[in-house]
Amino acid sequence: MRPAIRRGYHRSSESGLEFERAAFFSDAVFAIAMTLLVIPVIDAMPHVADNSSISTMWHALDGVWPSILAFFIGFFVIGRYWVAHHAFFGLLTKIDRGFLSISLVFLAVIAFLPFPTFLVGHDESNPLSIVIYSGALLLASLSELWLIWYAHRSEMLESAITPPVYRYYLLSGAAPLFGFVVAIPVAFVDTSAGLLCYLLSWPITALIDRRHPDEDAALDAGEAADP
Repeated sequence: MRPAIRRGYHRSSESGLEFERAAFFSDAVFAIAMTLLVIPVIDAMPHVADNSSISTMWHALDGVWPSILAFFIGFFVIGRYWVAHHAFFGLLTKIDRGFLSISLVFLAVIAFLPFPTFLVGHDESNPLSIVIYSGALLLASLSELWLIWYAHRSEMLESAITPPVYRYYLLSGAAPLFGFVVAIPVAFVDTSAGLLCYLLSWPITALIDRRHPDEDAALDAGEAADP
């Protein structure tokens, strides 16, 4: 027999609107955070007196490239969190106040990420900027794992989800941590190389996805075990 589902906002019920509001709010926070990343790039662009001179414009861009690099890395890093969060929401059958509270912690870190991203673009030669950025991303990953753990413990995920599938999502949520661990020591040797280490989460996630459990088989097994 399937375990009873606790009270909360269900995906398909009269309170389903509350479930959708939580998803829309999360998407909005991600979208705003990713958009704010471009502001330091705009601010870093100096005023060019001679707009008709290609060489003058190119010279003015010299000081902007670190901010541009930080923007794209920050965009793809936050984008990776959004992709994972989107997939995670697809597994949920309900949410409750506890889930929403943890979600606020996670989204607060996501909304904060434009600031450390600005630091690595503005002070790219200072390893401390990489350490602060890594710390913020560490908090984001830990709060994401907290969400997954809470949802599984509170029976908010699909009832037929198996331990291998659950472990896969935990491992996928922890994937960015590998990049952070490498980025900090590398940053003390070369800050630009340390910054690029954050992109390691994408190939690591791809490797983890290759070992994705067969969810259809998992669902069939769950149905077979349910009298």
